[in-house]
Amino acid sequence: MNKMITLFALSLIILTAGQTVFAGAGNNMPSGPHFELGLIGRPNVYKGSGAEDSNRHTIFIPLDSSGYVDGKVQLYVKAVNTDFQVVDGDATKDGVAKLNIPKGYYAVFCRALGKPGGEINFGAWFTYWLDVNNLMLSDAIWMGNVDMTRTKGKASTAEISKLFYYSGCVSYDPDGTAGTGDEYQTCYTDEWVFDVDGFNDYWWDIDNKGLKRLEVRFYPVQAGYIPPPLP
Repeated sequence: MNKMITLFALSLIILTAGQTVFAGAGNNMPSGPHFELGLIGRPNVYKGSGAEDSNRHTIFIPLDSSGYVDGKVQLYVKAVNTDFQVVDGDATKDGVAKLNIPKGYYAVFCRALGKPGGEINFGAWFTYWLDVNNLMLSDAIWMGNVDMTRTKGKASTAEISKLFYYSGCVSYDPDGTAGTGDEYQTCYTDEWVFDVDGFNDYWWDIDNKGLKRLEVRFYPVQAGYIPPPLP
């Protein structure tokens, strides 16, 4: 195989039977079109400007989140009909940041960067409406947790797509009168979370212990993508 063919093969994304196989790249991230988001650890409240700039690709989070409610800050993600947009780029002020992503399906990868020694844990959650009139919300449904630590040497990459794909059952009580016999369940396997019936909100609980930067990339994939288990 000559050099040109080899380079092409390394960058190829293969689509087979609704499944996307990502080839490695020189920086340990897949190649191909994507949106890149940087979660930037800051030691105190950000006092600059531009945190709500629509062209922004970064969100500030505290270097040490222990002083926030339950020792975590939240990143809310919303699927919209427009482009990627950082709606609120600073979680150091009130513990909340917001990101819009275009409707569609994505494989999501991340890696921990910056000075070695930092560690971050983030867990994904969502809620949905229990009834058709949007009067009763479910309890928070846990999607999974990921731990990333910045070690010495080249940063390692992890696929975290599973944080966005739900497997399980959700229960409905259409008229809000539990126990009257009209309750039912819908079960899913690797369902894009924003497609869950009655979906309401999705967010990450982020616990940062000194990580300077978490790089997160969203790669478009076909409907029916099957994510691997979380690292």
